[in-house]
Amino acid sequence: MNSAKTELRQRQKSRFRSLTLAEQERQQILLCQNLSTLWDSQARPWVLGFVSLPGEPNLQDFWVEVLQRGRLAFPRVQGDELGFYEVTQWSQLQEVPPWGIREPVQGTWPWPFRDASQSLILIPGLAFDLQGGRLGRGKGFYDRFLSSLSSQVLLWGVGWQESLVDEVPLEGHDKRLHGWVGPGGLSPLAL
Repeated sequence: MNSAKTELRQRQKSRFRSLTLAEQERQQILLCQNLSTLWDSQARPWVLGFVSLPGEPNLQDFWVEVLQRGRLAFPRVQGDELGFYEVTQWSQLQEVPPWGIREPVQGTWPWPFRDASQSLILIPGLAFDLQGGRLGRGKGFYDRFLSSLSSQVLLWGVGWQESLVDEVPLEGHDKRLHGWVGPGGLSPLAL
């Protein structure tokens, strides 16, 4: 594993732990507002989102908005891969071991890849840079999923303001994002 990535992961996790509850709540409100602005500007009915892990921003207010006005899909781990499944209500998510992540239950419909040009994919991460770099948690789930997509899909990173760093160390398999959204606003990237 790349030692620069490992070091940055540790540094970012430490930064996130230092955020007070009040600061997290303030950033989450702003982040949900900025996500709404992004979604409105893109006019894409599908949003592929994520259920927050501990230490990540809680975006439930935005997901509720998407459920009311569009189509929402969340990831489900299948072996070493991610599959995205449409969710129409919160009861379709259940906590799944070993990580305790809430995922779509069996029987939900897979996200149709043919709708890629109508999709906005929001991707969590520990660090992002303004060159489209993203640092995940190191398991490669999103890297493998993103490598299967066409260039028509819009890929935006989502995170705390502290997620933004000068440079994310990248490897050949890392896919660049089209933008980053945080509590401070939207940062579209010219790739």
